[in-house]
Amino acid sequence: MPGIVGGFPNLKELNRRTIRGHINETDKSTIVSIWPKPIDFFNITLMPRTWHIDAGSDERPALLVVGSGSWWKDVHPDEPLIEIPVGSLSVAESLVKDYLNGVYGCDMDTKRPGLYFIPGKHDLASIYSEEHKPLLEMAIARQRAYYEGLILEADSLWARSNGNPLAIGGDMRQAATALGKLDLDWMANFTRSAQVRCFACGAFKSPDFPICQSCHTADPEHPKFKAVMEVKRLQQDMFGGLERGA
Repeated sequence: MPGIVGGFPNLKELNRRTIRGHINETDKSTIVSIWPKPIDFFNITLMPRTWHIDAGSDERPALLVVGSGSWWKDVHPDEPLIEIPVGSLSVAESLVKDYLNGVYGCDMDTKRPGLYFIPGKHDLASIYSEEHKPLLEMAIARQRAYYEGLILEADSLWARSNGNPLAIGGDMRQAATALGKLDLDWMANFTRSAQVRCFACGAFKSPDFPICQSCHTADPEHPKFKAVMEVKRLQQDMFGGLERGA
């Protein structure tokens, strides 16, 4: 140690160094996703720590091949960290379960996003093979059940909030879109709630109507502008005739 006869500088740092063991390049597992969202996995206790899988669909699942990993055991402040190897199957299981545990409405059983893993390195042809297709069909059924559960939850939130569109989450609207249930009240309200700015005063207004409710200016570029102006002209003629008659 510095200042000690016979000591060596930075010896403690050398003792704490990490030495990677042999990596088994043949140890692979495949994560399959029909979830229509890209996912960034992060696990601070494993090496490597980050993974990414693209958005998938029933027709074209997204695939992520993961290898084995490691975590490090600290046995003593002056001793090297001990590498604990983790097989690819355990890595894949950890990534999938950790993600699903954080998804709203997922029961980790029959109602869950379509995300699963299988041992080995696979491509799309293998996923659709006779051996692995039942797993894909199960994932599709589970994701559909998950969507149906989200829609029921959204119906309840819509009723309890007196039709507040902020009570409906993005996953619920995604579920309704995936199942083709676009005629639901809260889906229609979400469509109508997309606001645009008035060209005259800058206030937000509904894109379905040409007249701003703040400044009462009509947008001449709006498709309904001519029809609205014609209605206003007829109203003026009608009220004007009543006043003259009076």
